[in-house]
Amino acid sequence: MTSTLDGVFLRKVWRRLRDSQVPIVSQEIYSDADNVAKELSRSIKEHLFLPSTIHGYLGIQKGGGVTRFLPILTAEDMGVYYYLCYRLAPKILEKQTGIFGAWHMQPLIRDCTTKEIEAEAFGQGYWQNPFSSKWWLREWRQFNDLIRELLNDRSVGKFVVATDVANFYDSIEVPRLIGKVRQVAHEDNDTVEALNAFLSSWNRRHIGYMPSTKGIPQEIISDASRVLSHFYLQQLDVEFNYYCKSRNLTYIRWSDDILVFGGSKLMLEKAVHHLSRLMRDIGLNLNAAKTRYMSKTELKRYRALDFLSAVSEDDNQKLSKEIKIIKSWISSGRDFRIDTVFRALIGFLSRNQAAQTSINRAFIADIGEHNRDLLHSLNNTQLLRYIQISDDPIATFHNLRNDICKAQFGGPKASYLHMLRKYRNQLSAIGMTKPKAISAIYQIEKSSDDSEVIRDFCVPAVREQYS
Repeated sequence: MTSTLDGVFLRKVWRRLRDSQVPIVSQEIYSDADNVAKELSRSIKEHLFLPSTIHGYLGIQKGGGVTRFLPILTAEDMGVYYYLCYRLAPKILEKQTGIFGAWHMQPLIRDCTTKEIEAEAFGQGYWQNPFSSKWWLREWRQFNDLIRELLNDRSVGKFVVATDVANFYDSIEVPRLIGKVRQVAHEDNDTVEALNAFLSSWNRRHIGYMPSTKGIPQEIISDASRVLSHFYLQQLDVEFNYYCKSRNLTYIRWSDDILVFGGSKLMLEKAVHHLSRLMRDIGLNLNAAKTRYMSKTELKRYRALDFLSAVSEDDNQKLSKEIKIIKSWISSGRDFRIDTVFRALIGFLSRNQAAQTSINRAFIADIGEHNRDLLHSLNNTQLLRYIQISDDPIATFHNLRNDICKAQFGGPKASYLHMLRKYRNQLSAIGMTKPKAISAIYQIEKSSDDSEVIRDFCVPAVREQYS
């Protein structure tokens, strides 16, 4: 890791921002990275750095009408935040068995290879938009592979409880976090204090000059905050894992998605109670609404693991069988991760021409038609693939635009504009003309009067592509 924030590192961060849903980095700013990095490095060294107020918020739907607002930090602040987090990451993060979501431990790598683009089709939301979707997908599959192993292992018991942390990023206590970082990175005190200054005042647009004591930014890339959130749970992982092993329970975690396997529901209830106490001690709470006790069979169905296995194995015959099973679940009202199925199937069909049967295309269209919130959560690559595999791509292009314009939040609008900006050639190949694109841009802009982020960054960037 570089000892000072230099232009090479800053350009890596800015390149990702320039190409993201909210392109806050223009080419003019990007070209001046060396000078900006030098000035930022000086301000950190001389203890002068303080973050600016954020540009605004990008609203994303969490379901049920609930909106989460992602803060859009300035390009300079994002550069500093990533520099501080990646400088500290090797000193504070430890790899633990059964704990996943640490693809952030890889260096800032972003490429445009086929594997990277294909991996983007499996992304699970705006707030999981890492530097490398390829690393994210690799670790996500490893986590699901471990779940399959545990499902087939009789020694871990027949039951499982799934839960997660309620409002995780917003609930992290900044003084406690900084105290933990100081303990393990005391030799790099200046970096720790700069991080403390950042986390104490990054959101003063919302809370004013009062120092912030709770919450880290769920920023548009999210890799930097993922470093800190992962570290925040690290000691809890050790303590809860010890508790579980002493009682023949098995604990695994993906980010704040927690699973515990055991021999009885009573044992798992006691484990959740103990975990709740550990969470309480660091200012967190488990999400009661998302805590569910299941048999292994129910977990396998809920996470659609056989379906995901068919997708990862590129097995058309097995996939056809699994789609029939998924349809029966939908008809009978069974509960399962339809969002994961939807995204995985879009990715599979887009790369497998033989699987693009009229039945499979109709299945995708039916899920989208009856799950509008799910359509609103697709990223730019998923939107493109959804359009491409439809029976009438241009009609789907227009219908998506019309539907997204009705949304009360900016996230899907940012993704749609990002698709227009990034995939102009692919959209042209299905019949999207320049006038149609300009009309779509205008309509989305017209529907975004209350979103300064859409107006100030997303619309100008895509309009430049079609001027």
